[in-house]
Amino acid sequence: MQEKGPTRRRLAIAGIVVALGALLVLNVQAVGYRRRLAHLRTPDVRLDEPASLAAPASAGIVVADADAVRRLKAGETDAEKSIPSEGGITALAVDAEADRVYVADGDARLYVLDRDLHTLATTTFPGRIVGLATLENGGLAACYGLTGYGPDYFVSILDDPLEGVVPEGFCTDFATRLLTSDGESVFFATANSRVGKLDRQGELQWRKVLMHRPSAMAVSRSGRLAVGDEWGFLMVMDEDGEIVRVHEASRFAITQVAFTTDGDFILAADRRGVVYVQGASGRQLCRLGAREDGGAVTAFLSTATDMCLLSSDGQLERIRVSDAPGLRFAGLLRVLHAAGSVALSALLLVLVIASSTRLTTAAKTLGSCLYAGRRAYLLLLPTFCLLTVFCYYPVLTALTYSFTKFSLASPIEFVGLSNFREMLRDPYVWVGMRNMLIFLVTGLIKTLSVPLLVAELVFWLGGARLRQFFRTAFVVPAVVPGLVVVLLWKMIYNPSIGLINQSLTALGLERYTHAWLAEEGLAIWSIVFAGFPWVNVFAFLILLGGLLNINRNIFEAATIDGITTWGRFRRIDVPLIMPQIKLLIVFVFIGSIQDFTGVLVFTGGGPGISTYVPALQMFFQTAEGANLGYAASIGVFLFVLVLGATVVNLKLIRTQES
Repeated sequence: MQEKGPTRRRLAIAGIVVALGALLVLNVQAVGYRRRLAHLRTPDVRLDEPASLAAPASAGIVVADADAVRRLKAGETDAEKSIPSEGGITALAVDAEADRVYVADGDARLYVLDRDLHTLATTTFPGRIVGLATLENGGLAACYGLTGYGPDYFVSILDDPLEGVVPEGFCTDFATRLLTSDGESVFFATANSRVGKLDRQGELQWRKVLMHRPSAMAVSRSGRLAVGDEWGFLMVMDEDGEIVRVHEASRFAITQVAFTTDGDFILAADRRGVVYVQGASGRQLCRLGAREDGGAVTAFLSTATDMCLLSSDGQLERIRVSDAPGLRFAGLLRVLHAAGSVALSALLLVLVIASSTRLTTAAKTLGSCLYAGRRAYLLLLPTFCLLTVFCYYPVLTALTYSFTKFSLASPIEFVGLSNFREMLRDPYVWVGMRNMLIFLVTGLIKTLSVPLLVAELVFWLGGARLRQFFRTAFVVPAVVPGLVVVLLWKMIYNPSIGLINQSLTALGLERYTHAWLAEEGLAIWSIVFAGFPWVNVFAFLILLGGLLNINRNIFEAATIDGITTWGRFRRIDVPLIMPQIKLLIVFVFIGSIQDFTGVLVFTGGGPGISTYVPALQMFFQTAEGANLGYAASIGVFLFVLVLGATVVNLKLIRTQES
């Protein structure tokens, strides 16, 4: 029996060593696998000149810049043709089977070129060409229209582009920027987040509405469509337009999307040049980081086995998806690694507890307590869940966002302490700190003076009915919303028809009239004075409740001892209602730091910035500037102030309870 404890401890320690070793091996293997996947992207050749458009050809690739189109072999120019146009080259497509190159310029002209870039035909379209896509048997789909976001955009299908005739096109009803084809059907995407499919005759097969504006699109030979949008989401749709999967591939706009030749993988690139490899179903497999000196991805180019990408700086890179061992199972391996890490960590925790008698005893005691109160904890579980979702999670989210550059116009970027450094340089925040201190001090005075006086008067009234009447009379105004009170006082301060200036004029004191909310020296004090005589109903009820809770025998004994009214107030009333006073001080601290509605309605922070408070700056950064990261940093700063002030208040004002 004596050997049982030491034996169990030795087994637990041995298990800890084994679990730590397994966890280490698992993470080392995961890191090694991620590094191997990162080397899938390797530089190939650099073009002699950067290109804005590119497409694979039967031998090499075809690229285009502002005014010329070139055919490249091994990165060297093999053929070149100048396209003179004021608007530059707007679209490029290559039909490898027919050995044709299609180029559109800004003057609404379509050039049909042979493999050596000699002109075969030229066709003028009714509008600017924004997209080209090749079809089987030498066909071509062209999207054209007017600039802007009007409805005059069309997709025409040319069975023989050499004829020079533009058939009547299908109206897409909005500005169209993306066009692609699987050889049989044509797919288009509009700037109002619509994606549609046309058959070979130009008839609409389906049209779907997406969550965000599409920014890149590609289709596989099987008709499966991949759409990237400006919010970094990648959407995979089947041939009937049904969404198979939606995945947030990046926090930045997707600029290029492509299927591999066999259709087993989807490549997506964001505006930073980072490439994401997805499975055919849209499940993310791995992430290939951008080159440090590289630019955005201009185009994906499919080859017989691998994929190539062209960067805006002219660098051609090869993505060797065919050589990646286990790439198809990268997503499953990532899930298994996460599950294995969690399981081994839980096992490690259990073994650590089992290795110590004290920890084992504490764990058993905690388990017994939880089991004994299982019904109570079960009933409290929904409350804790709601608190976690609606209270703790937003606080943690705001803390996270405070270290990021986050706005509705751009994705989240980690910036460290930049928001807090900017806050230290923000004059609005520092002026707001001074004003917040004024509101804090005056708020304490108003909350602990008049409400306490009124509570004392009501408490010491002679008759019970009279006390009930005045108690009700002071509480009834609480039914009026606080915003109505603020608007009422704003009318009182009106320099033309306000009660204050009208009264001063009637008394012959015109020289004392002011624009109370429009003068920098008076605006802040006018807001402070609003609400006079400051009978805060909440504070009144709290203080009156404290007085009613005092034992009457204490007052009787004090009367027998001959205590004065002031002595009773100072030595009996205030000490015994100190818990209520402390509670009100905490609420005043929190309200003075967080509240900005009165300032917003009275002056909006003006005149100038004389009545700004930090919470108002946080509101403006959120509502008008959409600078959520900076607003979150101000919120975190205010939270620290509230927390610190509350802790100091609890330390300085201690209640002696008998």
